[in-house]
Amino acid sequence: MLFSQNCSSCHVAQGHGDVPAAASLNPAPANFHDAERQHQRSPIALYQTITGGLSGSAMPAFAQLDDAQRWALAYYVGQMMYDDPARSRGETLWKNSASAKSLISSPESLTQAT
Repeated sequence: MLFSQNCSSCHVAQGHGDVPAAASLNPAPANFHDAERQHQRSPIALYQTITGGLSGSAMPAFAQLDDAQRWALAYYVGQMMYDDPARSRGETLWKNSASAKSLISSPESLTQAT
């Protein structure tokens, strides 16, 4: 609901950023399915962009949303490029891998992870 109300006009409901108005925006709205770009983003970077906007772009600040709503959006757009099988593989990897657990040992460490 938050994404639909606040973000879909530029990023479309699926997060591809390919609305007709995107052709006139420089830079174009982010495509949250772009694997190369998404792998460079951390939840905290997404949260900071949602909170403060992005200077030199059409991305506004969403200060009217409370902290929990901005975090919810950050995690929501961060997961858009993954389908259910990919999420399941990630969950299995984390559960069965000591090295994965050492990289993401807590919710706090997840916020810093790309």
